[in-house]
Amino acid sequence: MSKKYQSITKDRNKNQLAIFVLIAFWLVIFTIIFFCLRGFNKTPAVTIEEVKCIASNSLLYTQDGCRHCENQLEKFGEFQVFLNIIDCTQNNICFKELIGATPTWKINEEFYEGVYSIKELKKMTGCE
Repeated sequence: MSKKYQSITKDRNKNQLAIFVLIAFWLVIFTIIFFCLRGFNKTPAVTIEEVKCIASNSLLYTQDGCRHCENQLEKFGEFQVFLNIIDCTQNNICFKELIGATPTWKINEEFYEGVYSIKELKKMTGCE
């Protein structure tokens, strides 16, 4: 091999290494930012007054192990303790109320199955 060919190959290897290092660096940066932002997003987008208003006008039927129930409760963050929650796995009332799926909201004697946004719940309960 000629010295010129070896020099070109060395330069190419250096360039490939530099590109690899830059890509790895940016991947690490984006990963850190992504997980940091996810962590900061745990604060509920609802005030305690709004939760108390929703709670005073509703019941929430849930059950242990229900992922959708967990998703619903996560929307309230630390304020979920103010909700009127009925656990269908420990309470026969769900059978009496004919609750077919959880989560189910009872608002103004009407039943609403599924996960709802805070905005939807505020409207449904008259807490806008």
